[in-house]
Amino acid sequence: MGVIHRKKDGAWDWEGVEVRAYGKEGKGDITKRVLIGPDDGAQGFAMRFFEVPPLRSSANENHPDQHQVYIMTGQGKVLLGEEWHDFKAGDVVFVPGGEQHCFRNTGDDVLRFICCAERGW
Repeated sequence: MGVIHRKKDGAWDWEGVEVRAYGKEGKGDITKRVLIGPDDGAQGFAMRFFEVPPLRSSANENHPDQHQVYIMTGQGKVLLGEEWHDFKAGDVVFVPGGEQHCFRNTGDDVLRFICCAERGW
């Protein structure tokens, strides 16, 4: 059976979705929410929501899973392979599996994006 996680009024939170600290630094200022994932019965992918404060970045990483990213708010630069590219709210980004990538917030507002990724982590 399908699942609905309803968005809470006036917040970037959803019912039944845990807010998790993201990143190896463990500072807790970058957050991740798994909106749809293995706990909901999704197999092979997950839809995640990230918040990145100004002047902070997601992990600079490379792994076999591809990503589809929708930039909801903010602006920044994304590393794809060896090149940095500008992005803004409303843009979409595809990251193939195995490509080095990182999302950097270069603006004054919180960067918010939805990322659908394989495996479901």
